[in-house]
Amino acid sequence: TLASNYGGIYIFDKKIREEILENERKRRELEDTDKFRTKAGQLKSGELIYTIDSEAIDQLLPQVLSNGCKYYR
Repeated sequence: TLASNYGGIYIFDKKIREEILENERKRRELEDTDKFRTKAGQLKSGELIYTIDSEAIDQLLPQVLSNGCKYYR
C-alpha cells in the first residue's frame, strides 16, 4: 500500500532538515575513509569492491538530532 511504502514523519522544519543533511554528509565522509572500509573483492575491470562497517559508523556518529530524536535515512 501507499502508506507502507511512504509512511513516516516528513521533515518540513528547515533547521532540522539542514541538521540531518549535515549529519549525513559527515557520515558519507566517514564511509569514504579507509578506516571503515574493507576490501571485499575486485571486478574484472580492476575496480575494487569494498564493504563498509556501518555499525562502527553508527557508534561514532549515530543518527540522532540535537534534540535527542532519532532519524532514519
